[in-house]
Amino acid sequence: MISYIKKSLPLLILIVISWYTHVFTMMHQRPQSVHMWAMCDRGSVARNYAQESMNFFEPRVHETKGGEGICGMEFPLMNYLAAICYKIFGFNEFWYRFLMFVVYASGMLAAYQITSYFLNNVLFRCLVVSIFACSPVLTYYAANFIPDTASLGFTFLAWNSFFKWKKYSIPRYFAAFFIFILLASLIKITALMGVIILLGIWTFSKLFSNNKLGYEKLNSALLVTSLIVVVVLALSWIQYAKFLNEKYGLSVFLMQARPPENWNSIRETIYHVNDIWVSFYFYKPFYIVFLFSIITIVFFFKKVSQELLFITMGYFVGVLGFIYLMLLQFTNHDYYIITLVPVLFFILLSAFQILEKSNLNVKVSRTISAVFFILVILGVHFNRKHQEFRMDQHCWLNDWTRFVDYQEVEPYVQSLNISKNETALAICDYSPNIALYFLNLKGWSVADLSDDQTLKDILQKHPHYVVMDDTLQSQRPVFKEFPIKLVGQYKRISIYKTDF
Repeated sequence: MISYIKKSLPLLILIVISWYTHVFTMMHQRPQSVHMWAMCDRGSVARNYAQESMNFFEPRVHETKGGEGICGMEFPLMNYLAAICYKIFGFNEFWYRFLMFVVYASGMLAAYQITSYFLNNVLFRCLVVSIFACSPVLTYYAANFIPDTASLGFTFLAWNSFFKWKKYSIPRYFAAFFIFILLASLIKITALMGVIILLGIWTFSKLFSNNKLGYEKLNSALLVTSLIVVVVLALSWIQYAKFLNEKYGLSVFLMQARPPENWNSIRETIYHVNDIWVSFYFYKPFYIVFLFSIITIVFFFKKVSQELLFITMGYFVGVLGFIYLMLLQFTNHDYYIITLVPVLFFILLSAFQILEKSNLNVKVSRTISAVFFILVILGVHFNRKHQEFRMDQHCWLNDWTRFVDYQEVEPYVQSLNISKNETALAICDYSPNIALYFLNLKGWSVADLSDDQTLKDILQKHPHYVVMDDTLQSQRPVFKEFPIKLVGQYKRISIYKTDF
């Protein structure tokens, strides 16, 4: 019975924390709040798979700009799986969010299993993983549309499978490792850090045979060949995505690096991240924990197993490189931290291994555990309040009240018997897919601040409908040249038929 409880404890902790921090509430919500732009882009791909074409290699979005809407993007595994669920159960974004949570939760449980290879203390192991369950960003995107959490989940699943293969030499563990690290890297190329780290450790073990890392007994040809295949396939997908963008002339998803342009841009990014996102990443006392963990590793690195130390150092260097290459994206994207979480995980794991090997007396060990336990409880509560802040329609970070009517407008649009072959011009905001996705109409999306020439260029391509949530837009001079007729009104949303 005790053994069963120990095995079930990580899952129980994860479920309780997820429930308390509103993850299961968010699982039933439509795309909303912070980064609903990116959510609708990914949701659009899933929906177009289900209702347009299940050709995996031709991901589509609602903003077609008069074309087919095909565009390049990160490996659309989660979008495609969600589309399959839509096909089977009918369209409901719950399935997308549910699938994302399953991968995320599996990754967190795999992370707990990883700790067992380096720690014996069950409480220490639970604390290492629980700290990440306290992260507001991870919680917000745990059951979301952004693929970064899926990549993170697959990364932890890959490391756990690798350690199992290394320990037991069972082929199925290697197969699982290869599949998980490949999926993680295809979805987010950041995951290739793990591949590079493994290649580095393998090379080191071969050059310095006195360092017993346990890699000598591994099938070197199989390991190295597989890792190279992962790199080649991941980079090939990036090139294929760029090819789609060029072929169809539609670029929705970022497929390139964004390094700083100068020192001023570096300062501005750091200021913005510190001013806004830092408190979104983790409960602030945890930053002290991370700092002390790094200091502890620096002074007591000999107490960290060589393999764990190499992994930690490898991720540390890799993360610094990634931050530089994508620095400008950190200004407006909180979720870019997600795929970098493994470095913090291995830093904490290393620090707790030092604690465990320090032969602390029972009283000190219990005191440390109690302090961390209290921090986790406070962190979880902070996380809950943060999610409530994000779910508030008037959240200062992204006042999304204007999109509430859009979230429920689709049944009304369907009642107008608009053909799926008819196109629409949505005058809403700067996002390519928010309005069109909720309307479930294809066509063009422009901001309400766009000039008349921009609208004229689109109207000359003869969209069948024009949709807006501000009737003053219909009085713009361009609509005298291109007349429109009101055919539907749903709350603030007006739907016009073009009459030219």
